[in-house]
Formats: sequence, C-alpha cells, structure tokens
Amino acid sequence: MLELKKTQNSMFNEYYEGTAFSCWKVICILDDNCVMYMVFDANGKRKNRREYGNTVKNKETCFKRATEALNRI
Repeated sequence: MLELKKTQNSMFNEYYEGTAFSCWKVICILDDNCVMYMVFDANGKRKNRREYGNTVKNKETCFKRATEALNRI
C-alpha cells in the first residue's frame, strides 16, 4: 500500500505527495485556507481535483481519499 509523504513547500505548511508505480502523482494540501488533493498523470497533466471545506473532519476525509486515489492508480 502506497502512502503520501509530507514534503517541504514554500507556500503550504501541510503538503503531501505520493507517486504510484505507473508514475502518476497525487498531491494533497491540508493547509488552513486550502484543503484539496489533485491527481496528475505520468505526463504531468492534471486528471482530477477535489476541494474540501476547512474543518478537521474534512481534512481527514481529504487525506483518506487522496491515499485511496494513490492506491487506485
């Protein structure tokens, strides 16, 4: 099972990314004013984007769904 790893980002404090075996990438942002995840294909083209509200429950849901998306591709 693949997992998202926290990485350094100059704009966001809570920035996670993970790469699947097919070279697809998932980026998850759980910052105070931006809660979303995006899926990119091997060529860097965005395939999916989901935004959530700014609550603790939504942040947990976003991270869970981003991890599911990473393991699905």
